[in-house]
Amino acid sequence: MSWNTPKESSVVKSIRNYLSKLECPSFNWKVHGSQFSAGLPDIMMLATNADGKFVAIGFEVKRKGTAREIPVNCSKVEMWKKLGATDLQADTLFKIEQAGGYGYVVEELDQVKEILKKHNIH
Repeated sequence: MSWNTPKESSVVKSIRNYLSKLECPSFNWKVHGSQFSAGLPDIMMLATNADGKFVAIGFEVKRKGTAREIPVNCSKVEMWKKLGATDLQADTLFKIEQAGGYGYVVEELDQVKEILKKHNIH
């Protein structure tokens, strides 16, 4: 990890700033770490996409360079762990997906932009 790699908090701030400027109806919040929020993603987002579909997304933000090599046929939970999520964080992202939402581990704003594009959110 390079000395000039942005801190996780800086990446979270840039993502939230971007999300707050979306044209679609949306709401996002930062989940502050505490004993009561252990495992919850750093950012939760609720939005109505361009197709009128309600979308819930949890973004677990990791500092760039924490990801490890991901085996080709691993589960989503294993993939999230390889991307730097803890066991509890990966389990929570899985529960969000079981409930019909989406969970992602991201390192930078550009990844979030691609995810939103995939879900037709702008």
